[in-house]
Amino acid sequence: MGPVAIARLRELASSGTLLPSDLVWTSGMAQWQTAISIPELPFPQVLPLPPAISNAGQPIPYATPAQFLPGAHDIGQDPKMRMILPVGRSGWAIAAGYVGLFCLLIFPGPIALILSFLAYRDIRQHPDKHGMGRTIFGTIMGVLATGVLIMWVIAVLTRR
Repeated sequence: MGPVAIARLRELASSGTLLPSDLVWTSGMAQWQTAISIPELPFPQVLPLPPAISNAGQPIPYATPAQFLPGAHDIGQDPKMRMILPVGRSGWAIAAGYVGLFCLLIFPGPIALILSFLAYRDIRQHPDKHGMGRTIFGTIMGVLATGVLIMWVIAVLTRR
């Protein structure tokens, strides 16, 4: 979009709308450049890194997201990595999956159902989060364990 005045670019950078990795251009530039390479824009303080791990000699921000490193990718978007590590997942989905696993002990069934509901809602509200498989597993195990728990309670109460 544009043209955009430098004052407006400063506002966009301060609000987080303009990301350091976004490309900008103005007359006099040979090519498009990342916004972080423009000294007039207010991005976080950067630490200089050795040239071997810097972005073509440009300093990279401390605690750099993967988008700033050339050739790097966000491991939260890698399905194989998500199977191993809980990256990019809803915390509720992780809890629902583990409580669903513990439902083999029967008693945490209702808890797994509650956590699965919270995980489902969290994933729907934050489309960048993953974990629907764990949420579904927690729901299924929660339903089964709660059903067994209800049958057990009914059996105990009808004995008397």
